[in-house]
Amino acid sequence: MGERGTVGALVPAGFERIVRVDAPRDERHGLAREVLTSVVELGEAATSTRDSICVAVWEGWGWETAQMLRANTEPRRWFQRRGPQSDSLGSAKDMLGAELAELPRLELEQRTYRLLSGPAQAVLTMHDPVTVWGDLVPDMFWPADRAWFVASDTDIAWTYVAGASNFADALLEAWPDATRPVGWSDPLA
Repeated sequence: MGERGTVGALVPAGFERIVRVDAPRDERHGLAREVLTSVVELGEAATSTRDSICVAVWEGWGWETAQMLRANTEPRRWFQRRGPQSDSLGSAKDMLGAELAELPRLELEQRTYRLLSGPAQAVLTMHDPVTVWGDLVPDMFWPADRAWFVASDTDIAWTYVAGASNFADALLEAWPDATRPVGWSDPLA
């Protein structure tokens, strides 16, 4: 990994090109659904391990805390969606906490992540483990053959996509208004 405060702090070294993808106007973190779909489709064509994608999700989202469970389950009743009742928060917290504890961890300088794996298409169907309707764009994901890498952070309003030149060029061409090339040692800001 590179120096703190640079693109390299999020993206490992060794990729031919890196593209910065701006977050949707109404969101602070992640990729727009259409751009995420493009990244996954381009990524599937650029890897030999499309059925083996590593996914890193930041622990700091706090899904296993009772406060987060209460904040996310009680509003469901207001919208007449079915979800755990507030008196079941303790057991829901224990169950989710146990499931998260079984996942491997990736510890980087600034953050710790839980690791999942699956096919590339699974990235498109990820959802918040507490709410039934909240989409989840992982903080980082990459194929097992490391042909490309996607990384974001809760403190920035864009995502980095790294890979071979043809992969990066296809993304730049598909989304010219939301993307731009960057360097590995460029500042995050």
